[in-house]
Amino acid sequence: MCILFEGYSWFGRVVIFSIFYMMTQISISIYVGFLVLVLVVYKMRLLHNLGSGSALVVFGIFLFAFLPYLLHGKEGFGTANDENTSQFKEAEESAGELSYQKTSLFDQEYIDPDDGKPKVKRFVNDTIRIWSQQTIDDFLNWQLRHNPDIVFDMDIVQQQATEEEAKGLLRDGRWPWKDRTKDVYADVLSRNHYIKRDPKKAMRSDQTIYNEQAMLHLLGMNEDEGQFLLFGKRTRNEGEISDYNGRGTYGISSGLVHPDVYSNSIRCNKGKLQMQKFKGFNQGISGQAMYENEDIDPKDLPQLYNGFQFINEPCNPCVGAEFPYNNTCPFSIKPNKKVSPAWEEIWGMYPSAISKLPDGWPFWLN
Repeated sequence: MCILFEGYSWFGRVVIFSIFYMMTQISISIYVGFLVLVLVVYKMRLLHNLGSGSALVVFGIFLFAFLPYLLHGKEGFGTANDENTSQFKEAEESAGELSYQKTSLFDQEYIDPDDGKPKVKRFVNDTIRIWSQQTIDDFLNWQLRHNPDIVFDMDIVQQQATEEEAKGLLRDGRWPWKDRTKDVYADVLSRNHYIKRDPKKAMRSDQTIYNEQAMLHLLGMNEDEGQFLLFGKRTRNEGEISDYNGRGTYGISSGLVHPDVYSNSIRCNKGKLQMQKFKGFNQGISGQAMYENEDIDPKDLPQLYNGFQFINEPCNPCVGAEFPYNNTCPFSIKPNKKVSPAWEEIWGMYPSAISKLPDGWPFWLN
């Protein structure tokens, strides 16, 4: 090194060695890099007989290359960590301004329109206190950083998951799901006709958003039992078709109207089990189908819906669509009282076997 800097004044040598000292304080990798730089410049002087001025120019070029790392801290040669750190801090500071997930009137007073009294609103829906306030705040801040465009209704979330589950999310970076829930998730996703995603990749994202109970009910609504709770079951009403076919509108006579409008429907309506009966068409130009609702006694449901079976005693199946969750009325609409795996978990039933996906499936999905 003395050979490299020969010809310089003592002041110049002090400056250069000061820069060298700064670099060694920043990173071991830069320390090694600087030694390589010295050897390269020295070798160039030997091979090409570079003068001190030329060596200084080469040294300056290499020093300029190192300058970003000198300014940004102890991150070595790579900038990925520094960029990630910067982005993380930036997201943490501005998430509330850039996202729908900012807390509504956080810690600010507002006038309650019901009683006209000033109150403090801390987050979206704050009428329920199940978790501690610290856990709620930590949860919302964590979600601000990781899922900034998703609004979490805390009245709902606190009734879906325990505080311990929320702490598990904060600790591990994902909601705790049982292995059985993960298998159900992969099974339902693999049979979805509308969305094709790799279950393993999708699970990494969804576990940061959905607690276990929320996900099980979401999966359950994609199964036959959930479809019944959401949309009911249509029963053919053949006698009405000949009476009203062709009467009223071109849509009816041309077949543009779906034949289901001639049918009755068993469905859940505001928590009640009802039969929606087809009563004919409006005689005006619209020809709109007209219905009336009649309550159904749950014990009569197996006779009205061929294949419907109660697992235990007759009960109102519509409670399965309620919130807070009411899992007291298990039923089956499959042969031999078979129940979908998601609803087995929801109703606490003995788990049936789930077909395993082939290793690496589906390798072509995102």
